[in-house]
Amino acid sequence: MYTKKLSRIQVTCPSCGTKGDIEVSEEAIANVTRGLLAVNIAKDSFCTHAFIAYIDKNLKIRDYFMTDFQIDVPKIETHNKIEGRQAPGEDKLDLDLIKINIPSKLLSYILRSIFIKKKVKIISDDSFLITDFLNFFKFITQDTFNFDITIISTAECEENKDKYSDCMIFNNLEIFNNVDDVINPKDLAVEQQIIYKFLKESEPNIALIVLKNEILKLYNLSKSIGEFAKEHKEKLNEKKITDFLVKNHGLKIQKKFRNYFNLLLEIVTAYFEVEIATASRVANFLEEF
Repeated sequence: MYTKKLSRIQVTCPSCGTKGDIEVSEEAIANVTRGLLAVNIAKDSFCTHAFIAYIDKNLKIRDYFMTDFQIDVPKIETHNKIEGRQAPGEDKLDLDLIKINIPSKLLSYILRSIFIKKKVKIISDDSFLITDFLNFFKFITQDTFNFDITIISTAECEENKDKYSDCMIFNNLEIFNNVDDVINPKDLAVEQQIIYKFLKESEPNIALIVLKNEILKLYNLSKSIGEFAKEHKEKLNEKKITDFLVKNHGLKIQKKFRNYFNLLLEIVTAYFEVEIATASRVANFLEEF
């Protein structure tokens, strides 16, 4: 009888810090050539959280990602459904290279920066990343958000600190410059949920389409809210805005919609530069669902 050989790896819950051991088959590790092995850690395995551990072929933990989100991303059809054939070919984008070298948390930081129209500098001395990295963001933001992202060396960052004072600067998971304190690592539930949906897809083209559609959804909804606000000079409240989204976009208000709603309003204000004069909250309207 064939018995799988197992390797024991210690992991740490990214939420509470509890440590525990998991077993991974050598066969699974052997199949990791250019990518990472994603191992799902179920809730109550050794703590009360569910998360994913990303392991490389050398049994090194490369990243963690929380999966027990307390948020609902609305399930609606985008007006411009993206077709799979539009995904860039292998000659234009190495998705494995992106997943290996860009941690999921960093991806969520970059998405938030794009949504709120901030310039981004990524500190990396790996020049081989530049082409695939930029092609990745060009594809997922096509026909939606404009972005300004540059990869710079450690030396260049040191030499141009003052010049880059208005830029978000990231070095792996470290935030070197957080302009206007726009990123709170504990307040990125929507971005993390979107990245999770992208990472859990094993087929590269499908993963890219899923990510692009989620970004398109945010763009269309926030742009629509901005146009609605311009047309209605009187003060708006949550109910008026959500009624508009339900009527015009078929959006279904679900539990835990607050984070998504707040991000939409942030995008309207920061990216589309439309000030929304909101009246006082309507008795915690969104919490009633």
